[in-house]
Amino acid sequence: MFDTGPNWLLIGLIAILMAALIIGFSQRKKSVPVKEIRMPARPVLTPQESLRLILDGKMPEAAAKVSPDGKYAVVLNAYEMRMSHWLESGAVWNLDTQTMIVPIGERMWSTDRVTWTGNHDLEVEIRRYPGDVPGGNVRLDVDQQTARIAFDPDPVTIPFEQLNTWLERYYSQRTRYR
Repeated sequence: MFDTGPNWLLIGLIAILMAALIIGFSQRKKSVPVKEIRMPARPVLTPQESLRLILDGKMPEAAAKVSPDGKYAVVLNAYEMRMSHWLESGAVWNLDTQTMIVPIGERMWSTDRVTWTGNHDLEVEIRRYPGDVPGGNVRLDVDQQTARIAFDPDPVTIPFEQLNTWLERYYSQRTRYR
């Protein structure tokens, strides 16, 4: 019926788009090559070497909370999970033998507070990233090699070698039905 001819609106939009592209390309700055900076390779350290650097204050991203008698330390290693989400993973070390006794909750658990209640007893407050399950207190008896976990109304006491498995099971049971 009616011969509308070319679609002038579509042609006008295409012309404006092409003009914007031409102006954009002509105005863009020439890229400046970035000078390559080579960082010295960080040496691979044994856990004992890392512990020595921490105790000497030469590893600022980590800290140690030493027991009152100086025999043990909880080493806290801070790292960024995501932008501005920091965790401090903890582990109990024997300073005489420079051996790790027990990691406190592995990498996804943050050790928020450490209190030595005796020479070989300590209480830690931990939580699991991302914070969707409540954390709680864990009392560690280094002499007995046991952990008393008080997350629920009924605390449980387990050997050190079961601590991380128990914590992950606790977390998975509380996130399963969300």
